[in-house]
Amino acid sequence: MFWEQRTDAHNVLISAAMRYDPFETIFSNLHVADNAYLDPADKFSKLRPLITKLNDRCMKFVPNETYFSFDESMVPYFGCHGCKQYIRGKPIRFGYKFWCGATCLGYICWFQPYQGTIPNTKHEEYSVGASIVLQFSEALTEAHPGQYHFVFDNFFTSNALLDKLSSMRHQATGTVRKGPIDKAPSESDVALKKKERGTFDYRIVGKGNIVCRWNDNSVVTTASSSAGIHPLCLVNRYSQKLKKTIQVQQPDMIKVYNHFMGGVDRANENTDKHRASIHGKKWYSSPFLFCFELLLQNAWQLHKTYDEKQMDFLEFCRRVVCH
Repeated sequence: MFWEQRTDAHNVLISAAMRYDPFETIFSNLHVADNAYLDPADKFSKLRPLITKLNDRCMKFVPNETYFSFDESMVPYFGCHGCKQYIRGKPIRFGYKFWCGATCLGYICWFQPYQGTIPNTKHEEYSVGASIVLQFSEALTEAHPGQYHFVFDNFFTSNALLDKLSSMRHQATGTVRKGPIDKAPSESDVALKKKERGTFDYRIVGKGNIVCRWNDNSVVTTASSSAGIHPLCLVNRYSQKLKKTIQVQQPDMIKVYNHFMGGVDRANENTDKHRASIHGKKWYSSPFLFCFELLLQNAWQLHKTYDEKQMDFLEFCRRVVCH
């Protein structure tokens, strides 16, 4: 429709750059890998050269920071493929899942598609979540040697992962599911919930890891290999009983998690606002576009950091397209 002469759909920018037939020919034959040399163990081998190249580029320009968050990102897809996921309660329920490592402001510096198992990994003794975090930490350390603090949610957190990152001279903080950390604080969730808001209980497990339960709107359990309980800080919460805002005490490890965890979610929010879509029968069209949306979002993050002329993401995208 961009090539039609009707005024409601004609796009001069596209029609002046390329004719319709060459575009269809290029798109129908678009490949980033040689089909004769695909890895049968890698379900994303058709996109693997592109993902590897873009990871190198993103890692090269990563901002100099200490804290990095690790989370998942969903790419919408409604066709048939063995890696398509359904996650209840997510804004994007059907699609491909990508593991992403990011700064707290949303610069994605490393990403990998989820395919059930991780091919050619040297961390087979760990769970899928722990092994992918270790891969990210190794890639980051190889590109920029140093000591880092990783923040992730309860899917990844385990005592073994915290100990392994500590042996690599890294630090980590994450929320905890019920059961994966041995010798959790003696206070149960039910008993802690009955106490005053802001009450907490903690215990040291493993090789110096701290597990803390904190009573907020609900009981939150976190584990950390570096951040501890002190210094305690005060946070504002609304009390339904008193009908006013009150201050409750919060352990330092909870503060660290809340402040540095949302990087991947910020990147998802930016790309979801102006997500590109393309209608094609190829299963890799959606993740192919996701790679370039991710790069565009990263370029915008760098532009905000190093350029005094601030602009929103939509204006930045429009300027890139016009050039």
